[in-house]
Parts: sequence; structure tokens; C-alpha cells
Amino acid sequence: MNEDRNRALGIGKVTKKNKVNIGDEAQMEKFASNALVFFVNGNKITDRDVDPSLTLLQYLRLKLNLTGTKLGCAEGGCGACTVMVSQYDRETSSIVHNSVNACLAPVCSVHGMAVTTVEGIGSVKTRLHPVQV
Repeated sequence: MNEDRNRALGIGKVTKKNKVNIGDEAQMEKFASNALVFFVNGNKITDRDVDPSLTLLQYLRLKLNLTGTKLGCAEGGCGACTVMVSQYDRETSSIVHNSVNACLAPVCSVHGMAVTTVEGIGSVKTRLHPVQV
């Protein structure tokens, strides 16, 4: 079954050592990416130079200058670092929203997802979100 899927993707045969024998690098290139791509507060982020040891919190604060998400306990217990991560669920054909402790989540774990921080839930131009009042 996996061989059929791999053949359909054009990535070759999977060996017993879980390695892929790739016959054509160009075919594989269309399925692989070396960039981290995700959305933060509705803005697309594409970063080809990501330190995989960074947490989502460090990335938000240091690279994106979004300082509303705070570091409190660094253990996921206090909630100061909580963000909403949304992703599409193909089985239910719906978007699933989860709360995530950004101090614990590696930034690479949100590839292909949408992150909403406290800065993204309200606006002084329209109206503050009730959680911000």
C-alpha cells in the first residue's frame, strides 16, 4: 500500500531501512520544502533560515517582535504564553483550533498552520476583544 502511494507521488521505492530511493530530484523538489511556512495573525510567514531549537515563543518575540505573548513559568503551567493554533482537519473538513503553550512548542511544529496571538484578536480601530478589556 505504501509502495502504491510512493509510486503515485513519484518518490521511488521505500527500502526496509525507511529510506527513499529517489530517482529524480526534480520530482522530489515539488513535494519538499526547506522553508518554514505558517501564518501569524493572518500574515504569511516564510522563513528559510530557522533555528529549529527556537520555541514558538522565542520566534514570536525575537523574530516577529510580537511581545504580547509572555514568558512566565517556562513550564506551560501559567498560561502567559498561550496562543491559538489553527489547522485544517481533512477528515471533518473543518478548521480545528487548539490552545498551545508557545514556551514549549518548537517553532517548526507550526509549519502549515495558523497562529493567533493576543495582538491578533482585537483592534483599537474596530473594538478590543473581550479578553483584552
